[in-house]
Amino acid sequence: MKQQIATALVATTIMAGAFFALPGTERAYANAASTAIQIEVLGKAAASDAAPIIDHGRVLVPLRAVSEAFGANVEWNAKTNTAVVRKWGVTVRFTAFSSVAVVERNQPGGVNKVTERIDAPMKLHGNRAYVPLRYLAAQFGYASDWHDRTVFISSYIGKKKHDTLNHGTLAEARQVAVGLSYDPQYAIKPLIAENVGEADGSTMLFPEGEALRFIRIDGNLAQQFEIKDDKAVVTWAGRLAGSIEDQLRIFMKGKWTNSIGTAPKPSGDFIYYNSGIFGETGWTEYGVVNAEGAFTQTGYKHYGFGEVDTETGTLEIAKPGEKRTDTVGQTSN
Repeated sequence: MKQQIATALVATTIMAGAFFALPGTERAYANAASTAIQIEVLGKAAASDAAPIIDHGRVLVPLRAVSEAFGANVEWNAKTNTAVVRKWGVTVRFTAFSSVAVVERNQPGGVNKVTERIDAPMKLHGNRAYVPLRYLAAQFGYASDWHDRTVFISSYIGKKKHDTLNHGTLAEARQVAVGLSYDPQYAIKPLIAENVGEADGSTMLFPEGEALRFIRIDGNLAQQFEIKDDKAVVTWAGRLAGSIEDQLRIFMKGKWTNSIGTAPKPSGDFIYYNSGIFGETGWTEYGVVNAEGAFTQTGYKHYGFGEVDTETGTLEIAKPGEKRTDTVGQTSN
């Protein structure tokens, strides 16, 4: 009965717009600082007037301030004491005093919904909701840390890959971007690739001068990826019919079908990269696709049973003399 009364009191005060610490809660929050902290997301500072709570050795952070700092949307339901955090195709639901969170992820074929145990329940303090820092960050693909009165939200790919992706040469940055496309986030409803043949591999098309935006073709599905916060985010998808030669022409002329999201507007040259593994053999192919969809090979490597048996041309995802036009921000610390 006492616990029910305390819970009801918390809900009532939050709905009224104020929160007063319940008797006995002061000890849990004894290490909370009284002045503003800093939140640093991928090297950029965002201020908060609420300090983290150190509760039994775990860092709990103000949910709204930290989530909005990395671009998520936060909704609060005062009737149920539930917070909903959304970014890309990920939704996380926290409930006050509950030791579980509900996570939904958009994936090809539907939504994957799981209920997960968290190492500390969401707490309410000072008219704010607090959740575990590491759990919150990890759900949206970030690493995290807390020291020197600063909350750090950083890239999981590490400093070297981050700097290469954002400031490296086109060939180097594109190679990192290709790897990220195998673990995508979705800003649209995901579509399922059809007619996928193992011998066809996957094809990437990079606009000339760019590494942070590209098309990936698997089977009859073309998807546009945009690199955001060091994640490959799918922002458009459409269907392409026929062989890869047909697909290149269809794409360059914008004749795809079943389009969803903001469609690209192909123009100029695209840099082509195709790779795959078929049984004990594998290959990488490089080239350039012009505005008409005509393909010119610039490099090719084939290997079988651990040995390279064919290697010709230039083995880079770039054409000779190509200049990068999309480097962003500053090199991370």
